[in-house]
Amino acid sequence: MSSTPHDPFYSSPFGPFYRRHTPYMVQPEYRIYEMNKRLQSRTEESDNLWWDAFATEFFEDDATLTLSFCLEDGPKRYTIGRTLIPRYFSTVFEGGVTDLYYILKHSKESFHNSSITVDCDQCTMVTQHGKPMFTKVCTEGRLILEFTFDDLMRIKAWHFTIRQYRELVPRSILAMHIPEVINWSGVG
Repeated sequence: MSSTPHDPFYSSPFGPFYRRHTPYMVQPEYRIYEMNKRLQSRTEESDNLWWDAFATEFFEDDATLTLSFCLEDGPKRYTIGRTLIPRYFSTVFEGGVTDLYYILKHSKESFHNSSITVDCDQCTMVTQHGKPMFTKVCTEGRLILEFTFDDLMRIKAWHFTIRQYRELVPRSILAMHIPEVINWSGVG
């Protein structure tokens, strides 16, 4: 006796005749998740070819990456084209970062004819630094992404407006580097 149902309208997702009724479309936030995984899979030996393959997988040929932030002498805005995007990411890691990922909270999607825009007012770029001492930096801001509306769903425009950052250093490391650590038990 077979354990498969004999309903002609039932098709098991594990059976030979299963067909998806709607085309599968990757969610934009899932693409960022995939990008985070790819960044975590890189090795110390990742060369220019690896970084170019990374950029080709996630960015359109005419993509732009813009960073905006405010310094003491006023607001700054820097935009690079697709040819420099691999160098941007590789330089982050060459500067002592051991891990990099993006967290998107409460993002909003809007669909257009040929693109999908993701507007995330609460984006955090998290970087782990190993040198000169272990530090985690959380850079908070607004991330606006424009994706192509096709099977590849690559990024056409990336605009990160930085509001603030926080450096998180373990107390054990602070105690080793700062001899004048306050003794809280003596406060009274």
